Amino acid sequence: VIESIGPKRVPPEWFAFIESSTYDKRRKELTFTNVPTSHTISKMLVNTGTLRFRDLGAGQTERSLDGEISLKLPFLMKPLALIGEKIIQGEGLKILDNEIPVLNRFISEVIRKG
Repeated sequence: VIESIGPKRVPPEWFAFIESSTYDKRRKELTFTNVPTSHTISKMLVNTGTLRFRDLGAGQTERSLDGEISLKLPFLMKPLALIGEKIIQGEGLKILDNEIPVLNRFISEVIRKG
């Protein structure tokens, strides 16, 4: 998805991760953590968040997402971290857009029935 960050080439395997998520039916909140499968990257990348659902009535549901995507890099590489975080965030939003049909089905089958 991301070929490079600044002069640094980014191998695709850096973006392989395992999502761990929990849905609290009572609060209508899904909390998640994405943990990179690469040990090196897992020490540098933090990606966590909470997806909240609020019933607006008339078959409508408001969704809000709060989270953190940050790179923990050495001080001299901080400017690169800022660029990388923005790129990762932008690509993450594209992925979320592609997940909308699945999320809509989750809302209709789980949220509204619960």
